[in-house]
Amino acid sequence: MIAPSTTSSTKRNDTLDGLKYVAAAMIVLHHVAGAQLGSIAGRFIYYSAVTSLFFFFAVSGYLHGAVGSRGGAWRLKRLYRIGVPYAFWSVVYLAWGQRDLLLNGGPPFLPNLGLVFFFAGAHGILWFLPVLLACALLSDVFVIGARSRRIGIALCVVVTLALYWSGAAEAIPAAWQNFVLASRYLLVYLGGMEIRAMGPLPSLSRGLLGTLAGVTIIAVGIIGGVSSRLPVPLALTLETTLWSVCVISVLLGAASGMRWFGSAHLAWGREYLIGVYLSHVIWLATFVTLVPPASMRPVLWIPLAWVFCFAGASATTWVLLSIPLSRPVVV
Repeated sequence: MIAPSTTSSTKRNDTLDGLKYVAAAMIVLHHVAGAQLGSIAGRFIYYSAVTSLFFFFAVSGYLHGAVGSRGGAWRLKRLYRIGVPYAFWSVVYLAWGQRDLLLNGGPPFLPNLGLVFFFAGAHGILWFLPVLLACALLSDVFVIGARSRRIGIALCVVVTLALYWSGAAEAIPAAWQNFVLASRYLLVYLGGMEIRAMGPLPSLSRGLLGTLAGVTIIAVGIIGGVSSRLPVPLALTLETTLWSVCVISVLLGAASGMRWFGSAHLAWGREYLIGVYLSHVIWLATFVTLVPPASMRPVLWIPLAWVFCFAGASATTWVLLSIPLSRPVVV
């Protein structure tokens, strides 16, 4: 096991670090459930676990600070931290995309130039990194005080709702949606910055925040399960609202000193976040090949696949962290 960072715990929020590791595990569960969307359990988990993706953006905004102006050195550091893993996994997934040709003599994997640029030509999971980088850079340049931050939040709400209700979100090809709908991720990023601006928070009601978080996770799972019966704009609006309420509730609790679910004990997992997030899809493809989703009931297949993928991704990350040359691709 890689030793935790030597950074003093007084300079970090261990609960936030632990929750980020929990969020990484939930993203793995989200993609696992995506292989079982024909089942009630699969659809429920698939939609409710997206809360964790919104949490990544919200907590990144919180850690960014209340305003921008971190300066050029900070921006270059963010570009390096996000850009190096993006470039490395771009090559990995470009090569992985050829597996059908190499193993089965199938047709070559030849993505169009748009997919090469945005998705590294292979797998849509990489969209997360450039969108996160964009949120960080936009916030650092344009958020210069409380007024600009709140104007930004309001604009993100308006743009997001306009994309939903104008029908534009439905017209966007699936491969591009997360980029065009980046306003909803910037919204929670700025929300995290807003919470940071509040300064030291009093101890908030664990019962109230826990109820809000739990209810929203359950509600978005139910809405996701029946979304095919709802108008798309309404479903998207409800889902985004609930995801946002959930992550802000959890972030408020962590910022006020709560230890959600004992998550502070998982703070060492911050070393593994990007590695687990980026590598687990290879393990998922392996598990799907070895144990086809139709081979057993979803309530059994989903947890088995999750354990396999999460363990495999953690092992991959451990190996990459153990080699000094490859460490930057997961840190």
